[in-house]
Amino acid sequence: MSERIDPGNNHDHRFIVSGRATEAIYETMKKYALYADTILLIGETGVGKDLIARELHRLGKRSDKPYIPVPLTALSETLLESELFGHEKGSFTGADRDKTGIFEAADGGVLYFPEISELPEQVQIKLLHFIQYRTFRRVGHHPKKPEIRVDVCLIFATNEDPEECVRRKKIRSDFYYRINKHQIVIPALKERLDEIGHLADYFSRQCGKRMFEKEIGISKEAIKYLQKYHWLGNVRELEGVIERTILNNMDSYSDDVNKAWVLPEHIIDYLPNNKSGNKYSADNGFNNGGEFPDYESAISESEKAYIHELLNRADGSLPEAVRIAGFSLKTLRRKMKKHGVMAGK
Repeated sequence: MSERIDPGNNHDHRFIVSGRATEAIYETMKKYALYADTILLIGETGVGKDLIARELHRLGKRSDKPYIPVPLTALSETLLESELFGHEKGSFTGADRDKTGIFEAADGGVLYFPEISELPEQVQIKLLHFIQYRTFRRVGHHPKKPEIRVDVCLIFATNEDPEECVRRKKIRSDFYYRINKHQIVIPALKERLDEIGHLADYFSRQCGKRMFEKEIGISKEAIKYLQKYHWLGNVRELEGVIERTILNNMDSYSDDVNKAWVLPEHIIDYLPNNKSGNKYSADNGFNNGGEFPDYESAISESEKAYIHELLNRADGSLPEAVRIAGFSLKTLRRKMKKHGVMAGK
């Protein structure tokens, strides 16, 4: 396994080449990083799009210039346009001075847009103009003043099918075709079973070093167990499972031996759909000839598995889980209490 290390301060920010799929992706990244000025990343939540964007910046000729992720979900449409492009004094109430936007701050570097389906149409239009001409106007920019020119590489990402987003009019078709010049598709972890062992070993070693200052490996049996899981949360979910496993089995790893091991019995309680108490899961109930449950038990166990997976996909965030599921926070808390599900990673 080879590791591609982000130079930032956070030692966990690494892009790991661990199998055929990521090796091919990395070769493409090396070319795009040097020559492309607009790149589109496509992949499910948790596959590592953010790390790939950072690695593209590190690999390219702009590595000594700014790298700025754009917080799309944290800004309203009006604020987003002003934050991106800046504004002129007097352009709206409260604009008491000129403001430099993110585009000008990133001149020479890289701008990363983590979810293009969240971009308002008006911003898509302005970005379309910039991609074509490499110039833009601030909010309130006088028509007779020359447009502002900056040199930035734009990296866009989406966890949705972009063509489906075009059909649903979440993304303008002309904007999509313009940003789709250089595309990188990142497969889901369930399509990269050969990489699970390398990734699990890497996360185990990192956790061992950080928590106990010792080496923690993962057994072949544990890897086989992990390869049977569906990993709807992808690499991010795998990392969380390994960290929870090690943290909650501290007694197994804190003795004086030089190396400890993650074993299947350590992991079983930390895979949401494979809880030892979930005897009616798809893997050990209906599909493998297990005792056929009564209706009420089946419904209860299915709801419990759903809540576990919902929280996993939301990365432990209750507000995000509520947004995904579409029911109230009160309902979520009631269901969590009912099934004894704890919040957090």
